[in-house]
Amino acid sequence: MEGIWTVGPFIIKQAWLVLAILFVVGLFLSKHVISNQQSSKELRDVYWNSLLYFFIAFSFSSFLVYPMITLRDPVAVLAMPSGSTEWMIACGVLFLYVIWVTRKKGVHNMAIFLHIMISYLVLETMYFSFNPFRSDGHPVSFYQLILNLFLMIFFVVQQQKNVRIHFITIRLTVLYGMMVGFLSLIFEVRMFNAVVPSWFYFLIVAAGLVGTKKKIIVNEQHNTKKTKKSLFILLVLICIVGWGSFNSFTATKISGDSQHSSRVAVGQMAPNFTLQTVEGEEVALSDFSGQRIMINFWATWCPPCRAEMPDMQRFYKNHDVVVLAINGTNTEGSSEQVKQFVDDLGLSFPILLDEAGETYALYQIGPRPTSLFIDKSGMITHIHIGAMNVEMMIRQLKGMPEM
Repeated sequence: MEGIWTVGPFIIKQAWLVLAILFVVGLFLSKHVISNQQSSKELRDVYWNSLLYFFIAFSFSSFLVYPMITLRDPVAVLAMPSGSTEWMIACGVLFLYVIWVTRKKGVHNMAIFLHIMISYLVLETMYFSFNPFRSDGHPVSFYQLILNLFLMIFFVVQQQKNVRIHFITIRLTVLYGMMVGFLSLIFEVRMFNAVVPSWFYFLIVAAGLVGTKKKIIVNEQHNTKKTKKSLFILLVLICIVGWGSFNSFTATKISGDSQHSSRVAVGQMAPNFTLQTVEGEEVALSDFSGQRIMINFWATWCPPCRAEMPDMQRFYKNHDVVVLAINGTNTEGSSEQVKQFVDDLGLSFPILLDEAGETYALYQIGPRPTSLFIDKSGMITHIHIGAMNVEMMIRQLKGMPEM
């Protein structure tokens, strides 16, 4: 598989490096977009600490979301990708931290929330500019990108009019929550890659409206020269968005036209195979012709593989989909070890044993876990390297065409 590095059982995607660079660039741009705000050391400390606590909460709240796995296999939980629940917990932690610390230090919390809001809009806009389409080709992320640009233009206009930070923060918060909230009633929208429920956006609106009762700080200064700088940075961001969206569209078109490659890839027909289950029953991929299928390549020694198994069981039980988990048995101690693992977790979907590694070679599998999604025509619609939670699985299932 291209675009990844492997370190033992761990997977490092090269796309993560790109995202890290975009994150740094996004923070730099957001800093200059909002540079005419008075920025004391206390404000900067609260801002950076709030981002740190958000990241910690987002990364480690999986221990709360998956309590049973945490008790049985805490290392595996760390390998699970964080989803919408973890995102909302992290947002709550950030909000409560800012409220608590600004009251304690006597700092204007609206200035902090405005800086966080602008940083979020800039970072998400850059993220969506390189991911404007869902796996099914729907441009809902592009719609959100346009909304974000509108909100940032609105912010700069408010700056030029010397509107107080208090009112800018409230207006931005309410506008964002209402626009994206109503959009979420029609489409599956995301906060970065987290699909949060519609009520969360309207909760943001409520939080903004509560802010109207706060005491207004009157000793704010505005600098027209820096407002012009904000306009220039916004223009740079628009150029990045145009470049990223164009590249994404071109890449999508190329991948859609490359269906005659010999590689196992999205758009190709899934090669057939025949393997035995842990119960000794012979199963072939062709047995499930005309059904939607998820194939998962895994091993018991792989922490991310162990972590995603309970979610795969939920996915299999609650949705109209075939799940085939192909174990790399040639890397295991014995097939009995695999069977014991399956019995301990109570997995009911077919567990197939690739004792010679032939199916792994056929599908050119490197890191584990790797999951492939196949539509009713037998075509591969998505390949995911790394652990998946049930939200991600459902998202790929919804992206398959109904035939």
